Amino acid sequence: MCIFSCVLQATDSRLRSLVLALYDVAVHARRFQSRDPVDTASIRLLSSLQHVGPMRPSDLAGLHLLDLSTISRHLRGLEEEGYVQRESDPDDGRAIRFVLTDAGAAALDAVVANRVAALGGVLENWPAADRDQLGELLRRLADDLSADAGCPAPKTQESK
Repeated sequence: MCIFSCVLQATDSRLRSLVLALYDVAVHARRFQSRDPVDTASIRLLSSLQHVGPMRPSDLAGLHLLDLSTISRHLRGLEEEGYVQRESDPDDGRAIRFVLTDAGAAALDAVVANRVAALGGVLENWPAADRDQLGELLRRLADDLSADAGCPAPKTQESK
């Protein structure tokens, strides 16, 4: 814990404040998970499939910095629930990819609806311009973090 604290003290105070605020948001957002139809790890995998499109298990493992056996176990459970399905990889007939099903998309929609309901109450007294700016800045941060990590670009509207 001292390492985290010491590193934060050595940084710009505004950046330190931002890091601590993001941490607090993440901690408080966990309370909304109890109403989600899937666990956090599953949300991440389903979201990746929705935003990037069909992926091989090895690509998902690399994207999430997890062992292939961990990803395979999660995908097996998601497949049993009907949230994902296998398909042949058109680039290599021996390989498989996983694709999000309608049920998987509905599970993600339920997760988003849970967050919208929770945040809606918290942000209802914020001016619309502040809510819009927060959304734009968070999207920019998420996109920059994704690009910095070498994550695949999201599907465009035309490819969905």
